[in-house]
Amino acid sequence: MRNRALLTLIVIGVGSAASTAAEPTKAQLEFFEKKIRPLFVEKCHRCHGPDKQKSGLRLDTKDGFLAGGDSGPAFNTEKPEESLLLDAVRYGNIQMPPDRKLAEDEINAIAEWLKNGAAWPEKK
Repeated sequence: MRNRALLTLIVIGVGSAASTAAEPTKAQLEFFEKKIRPLFVEKCHRCHGPDKQKSGLRLDTKDGFLAGGDSGPAFNTEKPEESLLLDAVRYGNIQMPPDRKLAEDEINAIAEWLKNGAAWPEKK
């Protein structure tokens, strides 16, 4: 009986920690709004926005970002450093944006954002 109670407490504790970890912090959301959204609007929405979704990728909505495109998910939740989005902006197998590589600080911002869980506000 005591073991069952202990197991229940552990399961509840783990579940609570997991649900808390999934919620983005205010700082993560601010980082997205200040660094990532403007970058996506300026550099990505022309081809991956509301009017056009080249290769099936849409970067103007959270759902579009999470769905990814024809090449697969843009964000690797298990290994963010291996995300297709990061590979593309680093000019790996895919090279985005195609006309000119992003500045190093922009690439670093995307890497940091992905590493920290790719927080994106629910509605905007």
